[in-house]
Amino acid sequence: MNTFRAICLIYATLILPLNGQEHNRLTPEEKSAGWELLFDGATTKGWRSLSDPSFPRSSWVVEEGTLHSLGEPADNPWIDLVTTESFGEFDLTLDWKLSEKGNTGIKYLVQDAYFGELLGARRGPKALGFEFQLVDDQRDADALSSAEQRSGSLYYLLPPKPESTPLAGSWNSARLIVRNGEVEHWVNGQQVLRFALASPKLREALDQAIAANPRPMTLAGLRAMRERVKTVTPIALQHHIGTVWFRNVKVRRLGTMK
Repeated sequence: MNTFRAICLIYATLILPLNGQEHNRLTPEEKSAGWELLFDGATTKGWRSLSDPSFPRSSWVVEEGTLHSLGEPADNPWIDLVTTESFGEFDLTLDWKLSEKGNTGIKYLVQDAYFGELLGARRGPKALGFEFQLVDDQRDADALSSAEQRSGSLYYLLPPKPESTPLAGSWNSARLIVRNGEVEHWVNGQQVLRFALASPKLREALDQAIAANPRPMTLAGLRAMRERVKTVTPIALQHHIGTVWFRNVKVRRLGTMK
């Protein structure tokens, strides 16, 4: 081995572990600002199933510094992953990556759990609540046909404006802010949706969506959102179509509902 190659090998040996440590960590500035790390990159600490205190290993694994959903086999129960802690007003940030035709979401103000048939198999528990949609916009049939089902939307209800352009197979960022009765969705550093929880616009969208009589799980979720009894709840990562990876999941509690 010549000297140049030896130097390159030593450099790679030193720098690669450092690069791997860049994720799933808080900077001193973030700690001072009140940010908390919800995923440490190595363990399942802080996460569970919605109806069980254990981590749903049939649907999720910790892999290479990510929370990774298991897309196969077809009869996978698709259990949504939820935080062990609950949040009222908060600022959440995370990185996400989808497989082609993948479909997932961040669920918040979670009201209930759903068990039932979905795409040919019994699934659940699935979190029923507000959903910040994350999807392969270029390939998912629903996203291609409906702006209310594109990345950044309030799923099935309010479209993102402007529409975001996240790419499947690449890392993207999401930010979700719930504060003073208002919600903001951000994708890749751009605010794409802002709405008030008590707005007539949201109420009208919910009523119209319920009247359209969608599939059972969607209908149950819409009804739960309309009632919105719970205001301090876990945050959920949806297990749905394809596979998804999450990392750098951080939250900052806001306001009086901490």
